[in-house]
Amino acid sequence: MLIQPVGRKEFEERVFPYMYSYIVYKEGDKYYAKSGNTGVVEYIDIDASNVIQYAIDNSEFGQSIIIRTPKPWSTYKLSKPIVPKDGVAIIGEGNPVGVTPTYLQVGFSGGVVLEGDESFPCILKEDDSMNVRIENIGINKCSYGIKLGAYNKVVGGLVLRNIWIQKTKWGIYIINPYFNRFDFVRIINRDPNIERNGMYLASWHDVFEPGNSVFTDVYIDIGYNSTGLMLEGLGSGTGGVLGLLEFHRLQIMGLYGGASHGVWIKSTESMVHLVSFYDLDVEDSGMRSGGYAVRISGGQQIWIYAHLISADVLFENTPNFTGRYIYFISIDSNPNIIDNTGTPHGVFIATAYLYRDRISGTGNPVMFSLLDSQLYTAYINDLKNTGAGLGLTGHPTAYGDFNVNRDLYANRYIYYKLAGTVSVSAGSTSVTISYPLYVGDPSTYAIIVTPSWNTAVWVTKDTSSATVYFSNAPTTDATLDWVVIKRV
Repeated sequence: MLIQPVGRKEFEERVFPYMYSYIVYKEGDKYYAKSGNTGVVEYIDIDASNVIQYAIDNSEFGQSIIIRTPKPWSTYKLSKPIVPKDGVAIIGEGNPVGVTPTYLQVGFSGGVVLEGDESFPCILKEDDSMNVRIENIGINKCSYGIKLGAYNKVVGGLVLRNIWIQKTKWGIYIINPYFNRFDFVRIINRDPNIERNGMYLASWHDVFEPGNSVFTDVYIDIGYNSTGLMLEGLGSGTGGVLGLLEFHRLQIMGLYGGASHGVWIKSTESMVHLVSFYDLDVEDSGMRSGGYAVRISGGQQIWIYAHLISADVLFENTPNFTGRYIYFISIDSNPNIIDNTGTPHGVFIATAYLYRDRISGTGNPVMFSLLDSQLYTAYINDLKNTGAGLGLTGHPTAYGDFNVNRDLYANRYIYYKLAGTVSVSAGSTSVTISYPLYVGDPSTYAIIVTPSWNTAVWVTKDTSSATVYFSNAPTTDATLDWVVIKRV
């Protein structure tokens, strides 16, 4: 049997339409919407907004529309926002290709591009939105590139993949995101004169707690007096907490100054918490003119694994939330860190490259250093459970023999100490010392005791206490100083 080869055009005519509910394309000055089921052109207009919206509105849940790359090259000019529909995917043919984003030189040289006139959002739905997927799309010259959600409205199951956005006030603006996934997103809003921001995610709900989303390979370039990524808690009542967000390989560039921020986490009316940044890169000099590479205002349990942070980092409180239990982890970077939480335990820092004079503010961060004494003298405080949370007591104790081998794990013992003084009544032949915390196996720690009178002593140890015996009882009330040195 001889199999005749099928040309590309014939293949597309046979197969391509049936992969999508509608195919949107352009010929000359007109835009067309062709049914993927029948192959019949159902709608023609000179306005791309109307044609794309027709295809979306007439698709069913679980279907997709394809927007074809115009040939010869041009964009899809919009006169008003595109409104996505639940369960319907919007997919561009090919790959949006941007012009190299040098000084003010932004634009596109290929792919499907939706373009406005900067007076309206290109993609807009201020209502509940579920299971929308947008893929292989460029967006240019819109007030907002993608703006979804509103007060007490949830944006659930949103997937953005291979999205390139340029020249917008905000590239992506999502209220109440829930189980969203962004992959390979570029927001090029570079401008030395205008505020052009990157991505905004917020909770603004009375009973629902949004979040639970993952963002991978995101690049953001911002304008003057702008913010790269803002996470904000706006909700009230029993809901509104924004949390469980993960960012993998997030890079933010800010060149033009003003009060520009790379990442700003802001607990305004509700909490932002449980946010992790893996391999964060925030630069450049524009964030040193009244702005910060990272600014955390009242957030909790924020983990930052930074490849590079070239401007200051600020931890601060808001009127509603303090900076307790914030964690900052910096790797291979040496930023200024300002801890204005005003607490003795607001910020925990673990770093291999941070000098002591880089830390300032009203708080008292606990830091673990992995290098030598030229860096911040690492310490940990004695801990005591105060009931409401973590409390600190006692004196700082240096972590001495601590280094890292080529496999990046500690290969030396770590020591800490507990210390105190107990009263001994006249005539007593023994006294019991109760430790402020559980210290474990008695064979793993040593205890040193110093009585205030002349006597020999011997000690029996337990997991949380020790009893000291005296050969000569004190003739008057006395004291006993003690120190526990723990080997882990």
